[in-house]
Amino acid sequence: MGFGDFLKSTAKAAINGIQEKQERINKHKEHLQYRSDEEVIRTYKNSSGDLKFAAAMILKERGYGNQN
Repeated sequence: MGFGDFLKSTAKAAINGIQEKQERINKHKEHLQYRSDEEVIRTYKNSSGDLKFAAAMILKERGYGNQN
């Protein structure tokens, strides 16, 4: 196995990891989009990782966090 093969397999693994993470975030977003603002804010405050990131994205889409 040459260095090029190593780079290719490493890149492929990284891409797969990113795709899996994006799928998890999208599933969380689908679940959260039907919740009230208060519930999403509570989820954001009391969670971590992908769930917290998804809650932040939902809140941003709803206009929270815009400093206009």
